[in-house]
Amino acid sequence: MSHQLAEVLERMPGEFTAYQYIGELDTHEFYVYEPSSVKKTNRRPLMILISAGPKGMRYLLRHMEAAEATGMTIVAMDHYGNKKSTDSTADYVERFSELLPQIEAAVPHDPNQVYMGGTSGGSLRAMIWTNKIDRPWKGVYWNGGWLGSENEHVLESYRPMKVIVVNGNNDRAANHYLRKRDLDILLENDVEVGIIAFEGGHQIPPTEHQAMAFEWLLDSESVEALSMLDDLQPPSAPEFPE
Repeated sequence: MSHQLAEVLERMPGEFTAYQYIGELDTHEFYVYEPSSVKKTNRRPLMILISAGPKGMRYLLRHMEAAEATGMTIVAMDHYGNKKSTDSTADYVERFSELLPQIEAAVPHDPNQVYMGGTSGGSLRAMIWTNKIDRPWKGVYWNGGWLGSENEHVLESYRPMKVIVVNGNNDRAANHYLRKRDLDILLENDVEVGIIAFEGGHQIPPTEHQAMAFEWLLDSESVEALSMLDDLQPPSAPEFPE
């Protein structure tokens, strides 16, 4: 992983930093990429990313080119992968609530341009945390996700923010729940939803689709509101991972 990181950083003009914070609830590792275009300002948009797996550095690497292209500072964390049987939604919220002030203190950013995002179960947690933790969250990057099981995860209400859905056109589970339930819930809560489809399955999007999603969240004039719902084809799904 370190070798891969070194290779990527040789061609990336921004700055990478690794942090460790020893808290009362957990020892937290998180990783930051600051694009070259934001070096002269502290008023930076900030995206906190949650991987479906526990390896934050690997997930950060997969989004660094899109961050550099759009001026989005990104943070990714270890230890917040799809939950084990001993972890609950409340456990994750409590642990992240301990870490969040440390990220905010360590990473220069505009507090009115803070986003969360993730892949699969990471996007589920992004939706829960942005609604459970009181901050002026501006939006969520939702890649191959869902709102979760109705008896454990689905909330009574959702913050009226921006949510960009970025799904593979053959991602059976994510597209099933988006069509059957999740899109209706978001729209009923006055969430502004954009939908981007890419050719693929349950996977991280290509860099160009990541950048398109980040630009839409940032209100870029070059990106219009998107709706590619018709390109998300499969109508049925197996059990979705959490």
